[in-house]
Amino acid sequence: MNTWAITALIILCILLGVGTYFVLRNGDDVVIPGSGVGTTTDKSTNTTTVIVLNSMIRVTAPTPGALVSSPLTITGEARGNWYFEASFPAKILDANGKLLGQMPIQAQGEWMTTEFVPFRASFTFATSTTPTGFLVLEKDNPSGLPQNAAEGRSSFALVAPDDVEMNHEAGFLVRKIRELPEPYSNAVYLRCVEELKPREISEILGESANVISVRISRGLEQLRSLLHVENNQTRTVKT
Repeated sequence: MNTWAITALIILCILLGVGTYFVLRNGDDVVIPGSGVGTTTDKSTNTTTVIVLNSMIRVTAPTPGALVSSPLTITGEARGNWYFEASFPAKILDANGKLLGQMPIQAQGEWMTTEFVPFRASFTFATSTTPTGFLVLEKDNPSGLPQNAAEGRSSFALVAPDDVEMNHEAGFLVRKIRELPEPYSNAVYLRCVEELKPREISEILGESANVISVRISRGLEQLRSLLHVENNQTRTVKT
């Protein structure tokens, strides 16, 4: 492993993000546009974040802006009348609206109710040519009537499966970025790998540029720690 090359990549990312970091040094997560529902993280209780896409469906994974690859695990719950015959359609689109994959998602319980019923699926989709995409969960509408149609959608950052078409060092760096917790992994990935500016990332993820800059800086601090541990483990093995 060429530790000098990895270190150089980290330094480059720091230089790219440091200009706007100090504008909002202690920024927190903000409200998700569209739904008007914010995400909260309780570190003391390790509370799971729940994203309410609308009054009938909510998702626990993936969270908005998450760094994902195929296959993608989707979990959440929807009211029984969101399903028909215990399923509803789902699809993944790239940032240009191109269909990357679609499949029905099955209820994990009795669906003939107006209460929330859990769902879970493993979703395989094609490689995207855009750095971001959307998960679209549609209300099953066998009537085909527009007034009965509804959907919930959430954005995320897309990573090529197995970090394809990357050299060893870049692939190693991406794998380490994917080990970062949300919401840092997606911000660092889009900045360091896709080379997007904080303002461009903010438009994709629906956050302010200041919040994105803070996430990049904090994510890079955690990434340096991961690489430090990796290097120490490598030295231990060699000795």
